[in-house]
Amino acid sequence: MKSAGLDQVLSALRAGGSLAELPSSFYSGGYSYAPVLTTKRGAQYRVSTQVMRGVPGTPMPDCAHP
Repeated sequence: MKSAGLDQVLSALRAGGSLAELPSSFYSGGYSYAPVLTTKRGAQYRVSTQVMRGVPGTPMPDCAHP
């Protein structure tokens, strides 16, 4: 899965895209989740934690859930 930068994420969100967390791996304490951008056309991009910090109004998850 390709990665998206901050400008791409903000542009996609303005155009009707969405952010979600998808399971990326499993470890003994539970699953690890990765933020994923889905564009209006259905393309998906991985979004780094650093990029997520720059997205206004988005709570920063710890990306790990038991």
